[in-house]
Amino acid sequence: MKDSVIYLLYKLLKKNKIAIDEEEVKFQLLSHPTYPSLHSITGVLDHFAIENIAAKVPTDNETYSQLDSYTLIQIRNETGEHFVLFIKKKDTINLIFSREYTQILSVEEFLKIWTGVVLIIEHNENSETNTSLKKTKYRTTVNFFLVFVLLGSFLLLKPELTTFIHYSMSFFGLLFSALIVSKELGIQSTVIDKFCNKEQKSIDCNAVLNSKGATLFNKLKLSDVSIVYFSTLLISSLLTLLNNSSIDIIYLISISSI
Repeated sequence: MKDSVIYLLYKLLKKNKIAIDEEEVKFQLLSHPTYPSLHSITGVLDHFAIENIAAKVPTDNETYSQLDSYTLIQIRNETGEHFVLFIKKKDTINLIFSREYTQILSVEEFLKIWTGVVLIIEHNENSETNTSLKKTKYRTTVNFFLVFVLLGSFLLLKPELTTFIHYSMSFFGLLFSALIVSKELGIQSTVIDKFCNKEQKSIDCNAVLNSKGATLFNKLKLSDVSIVYFSTLLISSLLTLLNNSSIDIIYLISISSI
């Protein structure tokens, strides 16, 4: 049931329209020393600057009527105590235990097994977290647009084959660097998700991105450095072609940096 906590927390965030990558939620939870306790869940929410309250309240109809439509609660059944995602319907209650199992109960049945423990997310549509995510997505879109403008401008100059190959490699290097940064920021990408396939246990993207080897001097991220590097190559190549100059010096810089 441990792994189900990861799914339940991600599902709760998604239901509250808080966009955070599921792999990042998993990484933060598994890294917490008290996982899978309630303290680990609130700790992860605090990490993402999401306001939350964990409390034990009376298990009566009055308290039930004040529960949010989507929240995380604790129930006690014949197998022990479990955290479940509580979804309030019109006349029934859905309790999600995992990806595979959901239980439907009446209000009376629910109150009999609810321990009173509840985790409430104080979600605000205009919260700092969501505003930051929207700005990040906007900047990412603009950056991708600029990259394709650079590629289009280069092709209009009808470069030689060797120049085209060099520019194309720099372009894809910049594109891949941008995808890595998007992954670090929690923005989902189909390309990166396929590469970081959960079934491929030999590839743990989050472990790589958060390793010591992914930073320079414990300050600069390699993903940021790679974006600057490939952007410089692209712009330099384009300006050199516009001036009808030789780009041999750019080749030398590229090779020497490797």
